[in-house]
Amino acid sequence: MSDLFAIEGQHVLVTGASSGFGRHFALFLVGRGARVTVAARRAEAIDKTVQTIQADKGQAQAVVMDVTLTGSVEVALAAAEHPRLDGTPRSAGHQFDWSGPSVTRGFDDRRCRVPFAP
Repeated sequence: MSDLFAIEGQHVLVTGASSGFGRHFALFLVGRGARVTVAARRAEAIDKTVQTIQADKGQAQAVVMDVTLTGSVEVALAAAEHPRLDGTPRSAGHQFDWSGPSVTRGFDDRRCRVPFAP
């Protein structure tokens, strides 16, 4: 039986990866074989996350991004070195208004519906 949660070789964008749950989740994903793009507003903090991952021979890159600003999200995704994005867990510490069909600014619902497993 195959591992339904296998993520080896997958490229995952992790928001809020400068600290807390986002950072922990990025480290966990790399430990399972994923390549990660870590994103957050604090460049120095996400650079430290990347250094930690690379010191353990993991694949990671950092992009500065504010999930509440559409322009910031677009620039960050364009800057990502990996051409394919396989998953996008939301770990940034921001509350979205989900009352409408989708959020109209920033990292909206349509971007976050990316499955990890087939």
